Amino acid sequence: MTHMKERPRRLRTRSLAAIMLLGGTLPAASQEPAAPPAAPSGTVYNIELIVFRATSASGAAENWSAEAGERTIAGDESTSDSAQIGRFVAQLPASAWQLTEVESRLRADGNYVPLAHAAWSQTASSWGTRAGFPVKRLGL
Repeated sequence: MTHMKERPRRLRTRSLAAIMLLGGTLPAASQEPAAPPAAPSGTVYNIELIVFRATSASGAAENWSAEAGERTIAGDESTSDSAQIGRFVAQLPASAWQLTEVESRLRADGNYVPLAHAAWSQTASSWGTRAGFPVKRLGL
């Protein structure tokens, strides 16, 4: 029974982390990444992510099957032979982080425990490529 209560909490935590990831994506036009190995082609984006968990359940129980609907599927743009694969550029130093205050507020609130905080620069991938890199590169 406890396992069933933990699953929605984990899914909610992952959803919140994904929202933070999407919200923390900013073009790095005015900032240079720290010592890139080679000049990246295309726009470089700074990504910052805070992963956290709730210390207790809040609100009503979630029913994820009620939210299930038709999935959005990428169109013809994902099948292009000229798909761009994004790549890791550099880990950002803590002095360049923009969500440090958010992490402090989460910690001070007592309802959330920050588990990880990382920031990096990367180039963009074509829609639907799902390119990635190992989390070890972020020091996590």
